[in-house]
Formats: sequence, C-alpha cells, structure tokens
Amino acid sequence: MAGDSSSGGIRTPMRPSLSSPRLASLVRSVLLEAGDPGDAGEHPLHDRAHRIASSLEDPAALAAAASQETVIGRGGNATVHAIPGEEDLVLRVPRRGGFSSGEEDVSARAERVANPFGDMNVGQPLARVGGATVLLRQGGEPAGMSFSDPAFKREDRDDVYRARIEAAAQMPQSAYDRVASDLLHSNQLGYVWDPSKSNNILIDAQRGRFGLVDLSLRDPGSEYVNSAADVVICLVGNDHARRAPHLDRDLVGPRREIIRRMMLAADRVGLPRGDSPDHISYRYSLSLAGMS
Repeated sequence: MAGDSSSGGIRTPMRPSLSSPRLASLVRSVLLEAGDPGDAGEHPLHDRAHRIASSLEDPAALAAAASQETVIGRGGNATVHAIPGEEDLVLRVPRRGGFSSGEEDVSARAERVANPFGDMNVGQPLARVGGATVLLRQGGEPAGMSFSDPAFKREDRDDVYRARIEAAAQMPQSAYDRVASDLLHSNQLGYVWDPSKSNNILIDAQRGRFGLVDLSLRDPGSEYVNSAADVVICLVGNDHARRAPHLDRDLVGPRREIIRRMMLAADRVGLPRGDSPDHISYRYSLSLAGMS
C-alpha cells in the first residue's frame, strides 16, 4: 500500500494558522531545538567527498566501486554502495545503465554538488562523477519491511518488522519534530522524498533521530509536497502489513503512538498533515492502528 502514497493527493496543502500566539511559540521552540539548517553551500565532508569522486573518474575504477560486492542497498532507480575505508559516505549509482546518463563518456569529471540541505539529516549528495553520486551516509535501522530489504529474506523477518515498528514508536518527540522540520525545509527547497518504500527512512535510536533517504528534485510542473502522512506510512509498516496480519493486534498501540507523535510534530512545525479522506495509504495506516 505504500507504493500509492504519492497518488494520495495532497492537492492543497493545509497548514495550521500561526496567528495563535501559543502555536507560534511552539513552532519557534521546535525549530530552535531542531537547529538551523546551516550553511546551504558547504558541508564538513565536502572536500572528502570530492576526493573520492575524483578517484572514480576512470570508468574502470567507477565500475569496480559499483560492483555487486559493495552493494548495501537497492532501490528502483539506483544501487547504493559502501566505499572501502569510509564510514561517513556512500556511493549511489543509477540503475538505468551507464554512469554518464547512458553515454560512453570516458572524460566524466568529478564535481562538488551544492549542498542545499545544510546539516539536515537527509543523506544529501556532496559530489558527483558522471551519473554516480557520493552521498552522506546515515546511521540507523530501516523502518518497516520493504520487499527490497535484505532482512525480508530472513526467517525471522516478522520479528525484525515488529521490532522496527516498536522502535519507531519509542523514539522521542524531538525526533518526530526534527523529521517534520526537515521535510518542511525540503519541500521549500523544491525536493521530494520518496515514501514508496519504508526503508527510505532510517530509525537511528542511538542518536534519537530519523534519517530520510532518496530525495530528488520535484518534477517540473508538479505541485506534490511531502506530508506527515508519508512518514506515518513508512513507520507503521504499511508495505509488509498484509504479509503479517498475525502481528496486527500486538502492533496497534505502537502504530497509534507513531501517528499521534507524527501528526503532533506536523502541527508544531507547519508541515502538511496529508490526512485527506482520499489518501488511501494513510487510511490504511489508520486502520492498522485501530483508528478507523
């Protein structure tokens, strides 16, 4: 069900009025707690990312770096690869074939990528070579249980799935406030986060925060913006719920807590809730939480 979240229709984003002094005070306090996005041009790892991209200008070096042995994640559009000896950065390679937009360009040069996200926890790109991108690596456990998740093939996948939902429900309100703030800023910057797979959000319990994965520029002419409902769909585990109905009773409470905290965060920072009646995936989330 998560796959149709973008068609759920956030046609007219509704934000709470800031005319209320109490709400305005809450918004200010949350943004102060979350921190300013910071310098939108530089990142502490920019130079290191560029050095790595420069080492991959040779097509043979890039092909070796993008080998099956280094894969740590797969999506519909790209694969993500570990970089040997590097803990803070990863390599993203498009799956459309070729590393230079399909061209056999052996002269692709490394370049720094402008960082519009400051220090937001969104796995932002920092350098590029051809069509491959060096990204900020994020910590944490994927949410839910996507079909593409390596854990899906494990015999204990239902236990992993349950643990992830419970972990998300136990995250502090500050984590929800921060991810709502990050999504609000990415909307304003013209980016869209892909909520079609639950593993596009990471649960970093150690640092008490969520991490967003797979942001891209909004398509020209598109009016779609991300909402709190997108986060809910991933964290309550929509995409695996039909395969594990025997867990629904145990997870009603955690799912309800996830929805409560995420909607509270949306209201506090001004992120669209996305809870319109025609949003099918969000309505399914509500049913999983016993709220419809």
